[in-house]
Parts: sequence; structure tokens; C-alpha cells
Amino acid sequence: MFVEKEGFNLAIEESGLLERYDVALASTKGNSVIALRSLLDEMVTRNPDFKVFTMTDYDISGTPIKSTLTKDNELRYVFRNNIKTIPVCVSWEQAEALHEKGLSEPVSLDRSVDIDAKSDFLLKHNNVDYDGAKFLLHQKRRVEINALTTKEILSLIEAAFEKHSKKVLLDREHLEGAWQEQLLAAHIAKVEAKMRDEIVAKQLPYGLLDEVKEILVNEPNLAWDEAVRRIATKTIL
Repeated sequence: MFVEKEGFNLAIEESGLLERYDVALASTKGNSVIALRSLLDEMVTRNPDFKVFTMTDYDISGTPIKSTLTKDNELRYVFRNNIKTIPVCVSWEQAEALHEKGLSEPVSLDRSVDIDAKSDFLLKHNNVDYDGAKFLLHQKRRVEINALTTKEILSLIEAAFEKHSKKVLLDREHLEGAWQEQLLAAHIAKVEAKMRDEIVAKQLPYGLLDEVKEILVNEPNLAWDEAVRRIATKTIL
């Protein structure tokens, strides 16, 4: 799930929706970086059913942000795969409804902006329809994600997840690897708990502080806890 603004991340994470539907969250503060585009491309290579949910403002910046997330750019990144995107908000229909409730904002466009050329670009390259482009460029309005309440945003996200995603189930190969990894982790945790009890029962070595001071005199750039680690390592060897 790609979110244009990181300010919504905490609410999304605390909702538990990401864990419930096995969805990862990404934000890049504006146009997506090449690293994210490359990652999405690789995910589709591994799983043809992979898809990206998007949350962007409905304005002349948010619409290109959404489209460039998965669109070829000859100078920056060309995708190997077609990536399915599912807009959560703000769509033109949502923006129009919020505008009617008085929740849109006026914007000031730079005088150098060619309205007709910009409108043509939005129509041809950013999947904006005529009424939407007119709203952005002629009426000079915008609708941000935060025109929606947190409850409304989470409701939209959950509805999109419910319709388009499902809990991940492993194949036998990955299940075997996960079992071995978790079995090892369980054994380590058990041994660690036993060793911790034994170590806590031991008294502090006599003269430990003097040894730490001596090491730090010889190596003043060393952290004191690293000095303690060196002494502890010698003790168990």
C-alpha cells in the first residue's frame, strides 16, 4: 500500500489492517523513488497476482504521483511488468462528493502554467477525466486525503483490502523453511532463558571496573559496554 503522506502511517499501522491482510506499507513523500518502483516490479516478477493500493491527494501533484508509481519513465525506470493498482482515495468521485460538502481547497497556480497543455497532459497520461481536470485547473480546487476523517480512511482501506487481498498461505518449500527457522528460534529462546537465569545468579567479577578503565585508557574511542563485552568474551573462552 502506497501512501503519499507519512502522516497517516501510524493510524494505519495501529488499526491492525496490514497484519490482518498481509499488506506492506510504503511512503516516499511525493513522487516514488526508483528503489520503490524497482521493488514493486520485482514483487510482480515473483507473484503475478501482486497489486498496489494507493492513497494520494486529488490535486495536480497527487494524480501524477499515483500514475508515475507504476508508469514507465524512459530516463529513470522502465518496468518489466504491468502492475495492478487499486486506488483507495482520493478518486475523482470521492473528491467531487467532498467538494460538495465544502471540503475542497482553493489552489493558486503559477502564471507560467499552460492550463490547456496541463489539462491535456492529465487527460492523456494520468487517467484524469474531463470534469476532474476542469476541477483542478479551471476551478483551481483540490481535495486532500485529510479531508476524510481517520475513521473514513480506515473504512475505505478495509473495504479495498477485503475485496482485493487475502491472507498469504505458504507453499511446501517456504513452509519447510519457516518451520526450520522457527524451530531453531524456539530452541535458542529456551537455551537463552536457562543461561540468563544462570548468569543473573553469578556475582560481578572483582576488579571489573578497573579492567574497563584500563581498556579505555588504551583505546579511548571504544564504548565502555564494548570493553565489558571483551572481558566477558575472555571469561567464557
